[in-house]
Amino acid sequence: MKGKIIPIMCGVDRSGMMNVKDMAEEHHMLLTGTTGSGKSSLIRGILTSLILHKSPDEIQFLLGDLKFSEFGIYKRLPHVMGVYMDAQSLLPQLQMVAKEMERRGKLLDKMDVESIYELENPPPTIVVCIDEVILLKDKPKIMKIIESISCIGRSNGAYLMLSMQRGDAKSLGGQLKNNLTFRISGKQLDETNAKISGLKQSVDLDTAGRMILSTQGKERVIQVPYMDKKKAKGLLDPFKTKQKSETIKIEDEDKKANEFSLVEVFEDEPKG
Repeated sequence: MKGKIIPIMCGVDRSGMMNVKDMAEEHHMLLTGTTGSGKSSLIRGILTSLILHKSPDEIQFLLGDLKFSEFGIYKRLPHVMGVYMDAQSLLPQLQMVAKEMERRGKLLDKMDVESIYELENPPPTIVVCIDEVILLKDKPKIMKIIESISCIGRSNGAYLMLSMQRGDAKSLGGQLKNNLTFRISGKQLDETNAKISGLKQSVDLDTAGRMILSTQGKERVIQVPYMDKKKAKGLLDPFKTKQKSETIKIEDEDKKANEFSLVEVFEDEPKG
């Protein structure tokens, strides 16, 4: 995982090699597969390993837990901006990320660089991870921000990790799906679902945790890591704060943005 900005432990391929990809290079991630195919365990392993190997100053997570079941173990961690379980509470947080991307874009222009990682003291990477994002398909304000992150987030250090049973372009939107170029899919029930997910080999999978990894247009079969919730909780508990996490209100955006140490950059230039 050393030398990578956002190291993603994908899994072991048929040659026995552990595939660790850098999401900063591979762009935004889409995880698909039927229930029981191993998506939840893979997400748990990815998030846990990133938290263990990166400091809160290097990476921050915004987590959408729309099934009310996956991300509770990440509450009160310094790496986690918040865990939100419905569209109403998630929207203001995504609006905050959109505002932060705008701030960073202005900073890049001011410093004449193309990416936050070219800055001497880059702000933390933001990873927006939403489980079963398909449940937000009828929330246009949320989906518009998610699509915006997929289009301009990379240079600003904001990335998507989205999970759903199948990558349906009709539900996601064609532009968003096209920008989710880093894909991992577990078992799909039939060729139609496999084609929709963009990974045709996924229909042939027959082992739990066996998935198809696609990066830069190349597919390979992998066995993804297994991380159960009890194990992850035991690894993460020592990092938790005692204070209960609170939902950040939309009017507190500027206060939250200060934590990224960027607000002062945009003060008016002295005149004369």
